[in-house]
Amino acid sequence: MSDKIKLVWFVGNATKGLLGCTEASRGPLHILTASSPKPFILQKLYNEEDSMESKNESSLSLFQKICLVTFGVVFFAVFLWLFISLCFFNTSTYEFDMGKQMFSFGLIAVFSFAGFYILHKIKSIRNMIADHFISVFVISMLVLLVLQIILVTFASVPIGWDCRKIVEAAFGQDLSKHSTYFQTYPNNLLLLFVFRAYSKVISFFQIEDPWLPLTLLNVLAVDAAILFSVLSMKKIFGKKSAAITFFFAILLIGFFPWLIVPYSDTFSMPFVVLSFFLYLQLNGQNSVVKKIILGACIGLSACIGYLIKPSALIPLIAIILLHILCTNFSKKGFLKNSSFIPAALAAFFLLNSGFGLFVSHQTSIPINPDKATPMSHFFMMGLKEVESPPHILYGAWNQEDVTLTHGISTKAKRIAANKQVIQERLQEFGPIGYLNFLNNKARWITSEGNFYWGGEGGFAEYDQMRSQTIREMIDPEGKYFDVYNYIAQGIWIFVMLLLIVPAVIRRKDVFHRETTIMRCAIFGILCFILLFEGRSRYMINHLPFFVMLASYGFQSITDQIQRHFAKGRKTNELR
Repeated sequence: MSDKIKLVWFVGNATKGLLGCTEASRGPLHILTASSPKPFILQKLYNEEDSMESKNESSLSLFQKICLVTFGVVFFAVFLWLFISLCFFNTSTYEFDMGKQMFSFGLIAVFSFAGFYILHKIKSIRNMIADHFISVFVISMLVLLVLQIILVTFASVPIGWDCRKIVEAAFGQDLSKHSTYFQTYPNNLLLLFVFRAYSKVISFFQIEDPWLPLTLLNVLAVDAAILFSVLSMKKIFGKKSAAITFFFAILLIGFFPWLIVPYSDTFSMPFVVLSFFLYLQLNGQNSVVKKIILGACIGLSACIGYLIKPSALIPLIAIILLHILCTNFSKKGFLKNSSFIPAALAAFFLLNSGFGLFVSHQTSIPINPDKATPMSHFFMMGLKEVESPPHILYGAWNQEDVTLTHGISTKAKRIAANKQVIQERLQEFGPIGYLNFLNNKARWITSEGNFYWGGEGGFAEYDQMRSQTIREMIDPEGKYFDVYNYIAQGIWIFVMLLLIVPAVIRRKDVFHRETTIMRCAIFGILCFILLFEGRSRYMINHLPFFVMLASYGFQSITDQIQRHFAKGRKTNELR
């Protein structure tokens, strides 16, 4: 069978699974009647027992269900295409060999399912996880932390680009020397002040090199994100799902090299998922006061994440939109059930305004708001195709746009100049051309499991690593870099596949409000990167949502397999 035939077969079967077509419903879709079998997607609209499990969701209107299902179909269709592109039409600048990356993916998948099968068969381990989940999880987190500390101790080195500018300013004597950079990019100010306070703490220990202490802090941020991800899935689906989530968290972010890069991508990560975790605590909560307190905490978490990296606001938007959509407006309790929303928004704006006042009144580093880079600059940059022979970079950083924006004296004039370039580029694209550009950009962004590792200018001083073996693994010029690269790529392909598995394997909670919020967050970060300056690194702070949905997809497969074998055993017993 040729590669083209295999691809057509794959797309056909995946599409058939998405629509729920079976062997009995080939050809044109039959007219739905009360007695006729219905496609999977439409079953969600007709079967009350297949609706979401919460009380609010069980009374959703047909319109609300259609909205949830429509978004689900769009999400699955988009990520099915991105998965196909990732596997067969990869556009990454790392030039992955299709055979090697698919072989790595196969090994990762076999390893994952084999490990699950072995653990499931060992009753003592299964019972231990079920009966002592918290103890097992705490011990596992501590073991993970120890291993991470060992890893980063040997791997920590000075990092370049923006990360270095923040660290040098935070640990330097005179902040005012770095005012030009922070006036241009004030979005990094919170990270600067946090690092500055941290420098005062570690100065008591007379530590001269700031990179290892910052790397250890970075590890704690990533582990906090893992913690909230696992607890979120435990809250929604139980202990088994939480254990699977922990496995995928280790696989995707537990030991990825971005642990040694103390920057906004990883430091915003725990706040991105914390907002979601706090929202889950509202389930079953009847006290309005407690809902308001939780709402305020959600807003504070979202604001801290936003001040570190603006894209961290996306989960809060997803939470509010989906909560409103899934709430029955005809009930008197709407205001009571949604009381957390004004509390979250108020807390967000109060903290954001308070930080703005602090910045304007502090004297450590002079800040002139008129010199800040406007959002229009990043939108303009996100529209440019950058030639990097033999590749094309879609909406990535480029010096030409930076020179244009920063060469203009006032903020108003910079915005006007940006808008003019934006208009010219959109006109040059045309409607079809722009859609094609977005398609190419989406494929490029999702094409690599290393998240553009080593792709930034002056990325890291690899020669200072304490371990030569680790250097050879993660240095793009290293002898064993391909080993790391293809392992990361195999994991990423596996995760992307698991995102779309629920479209094929039937689960009554596939359009559950909480899973839809997670998909909305992932879809939101993709759209954000498509509109503005982007590269795959910008997805890092949303990786916990990829982890949680991957575990959901993995459990969908294992549950289906278990049901199949249980049904087979029951049939044999009847015989």
